Amino acid sequence: MICMPCFTDQKVNSRFVCDVWRVGVELESSNGLERGKIQRAIRRLFDEKDGEEIRDRMLHLKEKASLCLKQGGSTFQSIG
Repeated sequence: MICMPCFTDQKVNSRFVCDVWRVGVELESSNGLERGKIQRAIRRLFDEKDGEEIRDRMLHLKEKASLCLKQGGSTFQSIG
């Protein structure tokens, strides 16, 4: 996931995605959005070892979320 927070809660969401869960890359947009910054973020996610690790963590997070939704999971119990 490539994050570029602009307003209010987007900064908190981006911080969780990139720094806490470590399943994304934050674009630096201090001087505006530049093609090179986007290109570096995409290459980091698809070409570098770091990107492979991010994808592995994302799959692990997906599995955890799926368990919550199944019968007996925390989300399933909260809704039911």
